[in-house]
Parts: sequence; structure tokens; C-alpha cells
Amino acid sequence: MNAIQWNNRKPKICIPVMEATEDRILQQVETIRAMDIDLVEWRIDAFQQIKDLTRCIEIAKMIKERLDGLGLLITCRTKQEGGCLDYTDSFYKELYQRICKEQVADLIDLEYDRVKDDFDRLLPIARKNQIQVIASHHDFNKTPSKKEIMEKLNCMRQTEADIIKMACMPRSKEDVFVLMEATSTFKEHYPDIVLVTMSMGRQGMPSRILGEFMGSSLTFASAGTQSAPGQIDVDVMHILIDTLHKIQE
Repeated sequence: MNAIQWNNRKPKICIPVMEATEDRILQQVETIRAMDIDLVEWRIDAFQQIKDLTRCIEIAKMIKERLDGLGLLITCRTKQEGGCLDYTDSFYKELYQRICKEQVADLIDLEYDRVKDDFDRLLPIARKNQIQVIASHHDFNKTPSKKEIMEKLNCMRQTEADIIKMACMPRSKEDVFVLMEATSTFKEHYPDIVLVTMSMGRQGMPSRILGEFMGSSLTFASAGTQSAPGQIDVDVMHILIDTLHKIQE
């Protein structure tokens, strides 16, 4: 498995693959694998044959082969958190168990609010197979208060997942700063936690660029279809991040 290291100075860059068919999935992987990125996220919930678990595993293996060392994050995003899958407890668990046992991913994303009762069951399976786990929460309706964000992050921290992730939709510019301030405060309290946060939509774009200065270790960029509103083109993202780091030098 590809062990993802999170202690580099610059944030990791991840590109999502959101295609519906096998041919389109593999075509996009071929396009992005030579880009200067760290991770590829297969949004498996967008795959039109997702209920065929055997086919999912076969495609995941083909993706990993083509990535040739790049990290692969597999995410099954439910409709409740902005994805395509109608959530059912049994299928969600079965899918991730197969992914872990077949060792076809380097990381998996588990929605905290969907599976918080199953973390104790899934985490050991992932770790036994050397797969890192992201505990995630997405709010497409609003940005909670700083206190609520801190409480949610702390709850996810207690799952002992490898990474915790929170994305919120801002209703104002002030909401963007609320999330970034909460990120900074949480990171001050728990500096060893790998934290990923972002504010979505056009207003939230600054958080995708400046998140690293608040303590966020990963940003998502687009190379085609966006997996969430406000994602920035990967080439533009590189220019912005590199410029910020040159200014700091």
C-alpha cells in the first residue's frame, strides 16, 4: 500500500474522479495521473454500476495500476452529504469492507454521521490492511458556529480515525472566516491530528487556498468535473499555492 505522509510543508492536492462509466473513469485517470498531485479520489458513488461490488473492485484495481504510486482515496458519498448514493446501512458497510479486504485503496472516507456506530468495526479492518481512514462531515446548507464546529471535530477526533475532514457551505463571507478560525483553534489544541477543512462554493474558495495556514493538510482541486462547489482548477491551484510559498520565503 502507498503510505501517505502528512508532514510536508505544502498541503496535499487531491483530484476527484466523478465519471459514471468504466471507460470514462479510466480515461480521466489516464489524463490526471501525470499531473503534479498527491492523491486521486474515486468518487465511487457516481459510478452507475456501484451495486455490482465485484465490478467496483475490478475497476479500483485498474485505477491503482494506472496511478503507479499516486495515492488512491475511495469515497462513497451519500445524498445526505452531497453525493449520489441513497444510503443503506448494509450496502455502505459491505462496500467498504470489500474495499479494505481487497486492499484496493490507500485511504477511504467514512461519513461520521452515517457510520459513527460502525467505526469500531471498520477501523480495525482498514488498519489491518494498511488503509488510512478519513472521518468526514459535510454540511451543504450552512456553516455552524465556531463552538459547534469545534464540538463536531472533537467528536470525530475521538473515533481515532487517521484524518478528520469537515466541509461547510457559507451563507456569508463571515462564515468562511468562522470555519478557518475554528480550524486554527482546533489545530492549536491538537497539533498532531491530520485535519482537512474547507468552505464550499464561490465564497469559500479562499479556504481552499489558505487552509494550510490554518492547519488544513489537504485541498481538493478539479481537472474536469467538480465533486463539490468551489473547487479550483488544479493548474490554477498550483500557481496560487506556489506564489504564497514564494512570498513567505
